[in-house]
Formats: sequence, structure tokens, C-alpha cells
Amino acid sequence: MTGSQSPESWNDAVLRTQHHPHFMQSLAWAQFKTGSGWEPSGQHLTNAAGDEVLAVQEFTRPAFGLGNLIHAPRVSGITPDKVKVLTEHAKKLRGGKNLAYKIETYQQSDPELIAAYKSNGWVEAYPSQYQWSVTVDLTPDEETMFANFGPKARNHLRFAMKADIEVNRVPFEEKNIVQLLELVGGTKDRSGAFFRSEDYLRKAWGTFDEAGQARLYMAHHEGTLIAAAVVFTFGKKAWYKDGGSIRTQKRLPAPHLMQWTIMRDLKAEGFEAYDLGNVPDPENITAGAMEGLWHFKTGFNSTVDTYMPAFEYPLNSKQKLWNKFETKFLGLYSRLRKDYWY
Repeated sequence: MTGSQSPESWNDAVLRTQHHPHFMQSLAWAQFKTGSGWEPSGQHLTNAAGDEVLAVQEFTRPAFGLGNLIHAPRVSGITPDKVKVLTEHAKKLRGGKNLAYKIETYQQSDPELIAAYKSNGWVEAYPSQYQWSVTVDLTPDEETMFANFGPKARNHLRFAMKADIEVNRVPFEEKNIVQLLELVGGTKDRSGAFFRSEDYLRKAWGTFDEAGQARLYMAHHEGTLIAAAVVFTFGKKAWYKDGGSIRTQKRLPAPHLMQWTIMRDLKAEGFEAYDLGNVPDPENITAGAMEGLWHFKTGFNSTVDTYMPAFEYPLNSKQKLWNKFETKFLGLYSRLRKDYWY
């Protein structure tokens, strides 16, 4: 995917040219996606003077007979000047079977950056990734971090600490993976939230564990597993990836203590930020089945990240059709394949 480069040289290039880059820009994600229908490629973009501007990981896949979609997921470190470089790169991909170049910028929504994309010929597109999340700053001392949590979260943590809940980091052994999958399945059935297939999850966890970018935590009470979480890392940032819990008669707040344990461990190892992942639209938190997640995650930080919209650069005339009907194509694919296309 990156020619003769070593994994370290690709990851180093991404970490050097992007700001707190997402794990989807790491080599581990390319290795995970290989064989899924998406063809990964690592691109080193330069300016007119030949200076390195951005290392960006792209994935290409035929899009329902309309041509090839080139997708750059969760790219960070983008400035208006870098949009110009991205545009020149996209222009070189015109012709042949290429349909569109799609980029999802992993940064706070920025009117100036949005304007830069649009002025360079990019159009807004359907986002394949979540648009809102909560990120915890791990740089303050633990006392300050705890004080920054909401009052309900602090109370839940104090209660959990007195309830003999044990939280431990454990290896990705088969017995632990089986238990984790059972928790994920139970959470899926209870909440209606979307989870990928067992095969998908196993491969993702295994690939990132092998790369040293995954960790698994489990919480027990009186010998019973009541919560578990998978965390991915890249550079100085970490992400809550997957997890689940059971409801106990005592309503034990194990997930609160588990996340606090994860944060403390990450901080001790020098990580600077922890993305807790998807939350609903702040303007409509009661839509769907995610209101509980909203209250849980915003208890650790009341400020919600709103990400940049996705953008596409047209590479052939069929891009307008794709842009208009992409969600219908994806819906049909999901119904037929019982999976998510991206």
C-alpha cells in the first residue's frame, strides 16, 4: 500500500503532517480494510515547491457501476492552503473509471475551511462517519480532570469506587473476545444501536492489537462481567471503539469507572486526548436510541465536537447522480448484504 515503506515510516509521515490524526489514517486501518472491497493507498502530497504537505491515506472501491469512489476518511491537519494541494491531487485522478474523490475532515466545523473547499470546486457529500462526539482532554492533572466532569458523573464514579467494581486491562484472548461479543450483542439488542458483524469486529480488534494500537478493558462485580470496552490508539490520541454492558439490579455505574480507569491509564502513558465517540445531534438528542449515550458521554465533557461536513471533488459526470442518491444505494446494499458499505 505504501510501496517499500515500513509501517513506521508511513505512520510517522501521517503523524508529522496531520494533527492528532485518526486511527483510520494509520497503516493498521489499511491492513484491516485490505480484502474488504476497498483498496488502500498511501499518498504523499507536496506543494509546487516539492515540499511535503500532507500524507493522506485513501481507499478506492467501485461504486455501484458508476465508477470508482476514492475515499479519504478522517483526515486532519487541513488548512485552506492544504485544500488547494488536495484539489490539485484530485484533479490528477480525473478520467478513466474514477467517479469522485471524497474526504471526511476530522476537525471541528470551520466556516473558513468550508468556504475553501467550496471555492476550489468541492461539493458537500454524505458523511460515512459520525458527525458529533465528545473528547476528553488528558493533559490536566487527574484532580483537575475529575473536577471537570459533570456532577452526576462524579457522583456515579464515587459510588462505583465504593461498590467493589474491579476494572482491569486484559489481553485479547479468545475467552475474553467471546465475552466481549456477548456484551456487544446484548447492548445492540437492548439499545438498537448499530454494530458491525462479529467477523468485522474480530478482524478490527485483532489487526489493531497486533499493531500495538488496541487495548481491552473489563469490569467485574462479585465475579460477574458487567462491562467491557475496546480502545484504539494512534499517536497521542485514543478512541473508544466498541463495548457493551449489562443492566444490574443495583444499577451499578461500572461504565463510568471503566472509562475513568481508561483515561487514567492513557494519561499515565502520555496520551493527550480521548475521543469517546458518537453522540446524537446536539439539536435533537432524543431522536433515535442514543439519548442515554449523550448523557453518559457529556458527563465527562459537556462540550460536543461538531465535525466538518464531508466533501467530494467530481471526477466524472456521474458524480452528481452519486451525490444525490448515495444514501439510497447504501440503504439497498445494507438490506441485501446486512452490512455497511463503507
